[in-house]
Amino acid sequence: LNGGLGLRGFLQTKIYTTHSMRKMKNFGLLEYAELDRQRNVMSAYMSGIGLEKMFFIGVLESFRESLRELEKLLKLGESIDPPWANRNDSYKSNIVVSKEDQDHIASLNPLDITLYHQILKAKGLQ
Repeated sequence: LNGGLGLRGFLQTKIYTTHSMRKMKNFGLLEYAELDRQRNVMSAYMSGIGLEKMFFIGVLESFRESLRELEKLLKLGESIDPPWANRNDSYKSNIVVSKEDQDHIASLNPLDITLYHQILKAKGLQ
């Protein structure tokens, strides 16, 4: 994974000091997205692993359908019914990201965007 670091090495590169976490709390979305270590995170994690080797991949835009698929794969026999409310006190549900900002973030993460489209295609969602 991630150029031979392995999962542990990859995750360790994503652990931040308390100081840097405090500093990042004050970042806006674009400042955070522009950090080198925040770019193409999922494609780095998936490096060397084909989608066909994944037991399950859910898609946020098809959250309910993804849960139903996971239920079948796990042979649960009952529905997964997660809470729908975000209990994070600092969560703001009215955040709107402009198309321009979305495009900018996508341009910073071309490998993740390619991976996302491959997943959508594999799931018949594109």
